[in-house]
Amino acid sequence: PAISDLFEPGSIFKPIVVSMALDANAIDSNYICTQCDRPHVIGKYSIGNWDNETHPNSSLQDIIKNSDNIGMSYIIGKLGQKKFLDYYQKLGLNQKTGIDLQGEAKPTVKTEWPEIDLATASFGQGIVVTQINMLQSFNTIANDGILVKPKVADYLTEDNKIIKSKNQSETKVFNSDTIQEIKSI
Repeated sequence: PAISDLFEPGSIFKPIVVSMALDANAIDSNYICTQCDRPHVIGKYSIGNWDNETHPNSSLQDIIKNSDNIGMSYIIGKLGQKKFLDYYQKLGLNQKTGIDLQGEAKPTVKTEWPEIDLATASFGQGIVVTQINMLQSFNTIANDGILVKPKVADYLTEDNKIIKSKNQSETKVFNSDTIQEIKSI
C-alpha cells in the first residue's frame, strides 16, 4: 500500500507548502495572516478550520501549530499556481519515485486548477500521492533541501558487506535558509 495506494495527504502537506513559499520568497519568516480571523471565501466556497475556530493575526508558527487551513490558503495564494506546480514537480509528487519495488502507482495531477483547488491543496486536499511520494518530499526537509530518490535497501555482496547504490539520485529543491526556517517552525 505504501507504493501502490493513492491518498490525500491532508495536513502533513502543510510544512511542504510553507517551505515552497519561503523558498520562493512569496512570504518571509515574519509572515502574519491578518485575514485568519474569519473563513477565507473563494467564490461560493468558504475555507475554515476543522474545529470552526479562527486564529487572528497568526504567525507561520501559529499556522503550523494550529493546523490552520485558512492561513495555509492565503500562503499558497501568495505562492501562486505556477510556483506551486514547479515545486510539486521538483519534489517528484507528479510521478513515480522509481523505488526498487514492483507495482508503484503514479500520482495523478490536475490539468485545471481553479482558485479553490489551489487553496485546498495548501492543506493536502484535492491532491493524491503515494505514501512513498510523501515521504520522499518530506525528507527533503531532513536532507537539507535535497530530494533523494528512495530505495528499499543498500545492496549486499555475497559476504554480506553493504554496498551503496552508485546511481543514487539527488536534487536540490530548497535552499539551506529555507530548511533552517521550516525546522525552527
